Amino acid sequence: MLDADYPRRITSSGGRYHFKDDWEFYDTLVTSCEYDDKMIAWECKCCQGMKYFGRDRGSAIMGTTGSVVVDRDGYEVYDLNGVKTSEFKTGKATSSSDLTGRDSMTDAHFANFIAAIRKGERLNAPVSIGNVAVTMLQLSNIAWEVNRELQLDTANGKILNDPLAMKMWEREYENGWAPHL
Repeated sequence: MLDADYPRRITSSGGRYHFKDDWEFYDTLVTSCEYDDKMIAWECKCCQGMKYFGRDRGSAIMGTTGSVVVDRDGYEVYDLNGVKTSEFKTGKATSSSDLTGRDSMTDAHFANFIAAIRKGERLNAPVSIGNVAVTMLQLSNIAWEVNRELQLDTANGKILNDPLAMKMWEREYENGWAPHL
C-alpha cells in the first residue's frame, strides 16, 4: 500500500504508561521508519479511548494527495480538504475492540490465500510484502527494547553495527520445536 521496503533506520519509544499491571511490554509506542524519500510513523494510541475517523482501531495513511483510512470494515479515501472521495465497505460491521481478529476482512485474506494454494489465484497481499511489514514491526520492538535508533541494511532489513540488537533478530527454540523447511 505504501510501496515501502526495508527502511534505512528505525526508532521507537514508549512504555507501559497507562496500565499498571505485570505486563512487560509497552501500552504506548511511537515508531518512525525512515527511508531516503519518505518516513512512515506508527503510533499505538489504544489506551486513551479517543476515536479517529470514527474508529478505535485501524490505519490512517496521510499522503501528499490525500488520505486513506483502513480498518476491518473496509476503507475510506479523503482528499486534501478532508472530503471523502470514495469508500469500500465489507457490508458487515465488526467490533474494532475485538482482539481475536475474527472479521470479514481477515476471512477474505484467508480465502484468497487458500485459493492461491488450491487454484493458483494471485495473492492480494503477497508473502514477500507481508514479510517486510512484519519485519518492520519486529525491528520496532527491538529498537524499543534496546532503547536506541537502529541502522538497517535496506536490502534485507538486518541491523547494522549493533551486535546486541542483532542478537534479537533470531530466536533459540527449545529442543524439538525448531521449524524445519
